[in-house]
Amino acid sequence: MNKTVLILLLSFSVFTLTSCGSKENITKEEEKNISIKEELQEIDNIIAKPIGTSTIESLNEAEKTAIEKSMEFLASGDITLKQTVTPIEAQKIYMKKFPNTQIYKIEFEKKKGKFIYEIEGFKDNKEYEIKVDLKTGEIIEEKTKLSSDNQKKSELALANIEKIDKFVGKAISDVGEGTTLMEWTLKMKNGIPEIEIEMVNKGMKIEQVYNIETEELLKIKD
Repeated sequence: MNKTVLILLLSFSVFTLTSCGSKENITKEEEKNISIKEELQEIDNIIAKPIGTSTIESLNEAEKTAIEKSMEFLASGDITLKQTVTPIEAQKIYMKKFPNTQIYKIEFEKKKGKFIYEIEGFKDNKEYEIKVDLKTGEIIEEKTKLSSDNQKKSELALANIEKIDKFVGKAISDVGEGTTLMEWTLKMKNGIPEIEIEMVNKGMKIEQVYNIETEELLKIKD
């Protein structure tokens, strides 16, 4: 047998033995670490992708333009619409953190110089809350606390969370040119999915409350 063939056979044997040994020697701790890495990768896949196609494609040009023109931080060039985490992606991040709970409130606001989503949910006698960075998808704060009034809360339908971007764009467009979005809150109130949108137009603060399901204007707050 020539020298080259012998070396190849020996190399293959060592590789086979090493592979078998590696599989047999995987500990429970290593399996746990692999599982954690897979879960983290799944979250990365959710928040690293651009704005969900189901959301961005459902917005017409007027609605996209209304959102982009209304939000000063988008116009600044520091962030673009396609780089932001959408409400439905924020919902997925929350559910990954607190599975088998129910979301009853999701809010967009600016705190300490960052634009964030604040999501609140509940289950049994506990209330859950996370704050998600709009740009990175990072969870910047989380809370769990006891609650005595969860029986009064009801869950937001996923379909209504999916409509947020489209509806906010429409609301801004309806108010008129030069409208700037400040914040919004979607929550269940007396069985109705109400979205309160705070905007500024020509120096005047405008707060309007809609039924996001029917798009009916429920009230205007001064």
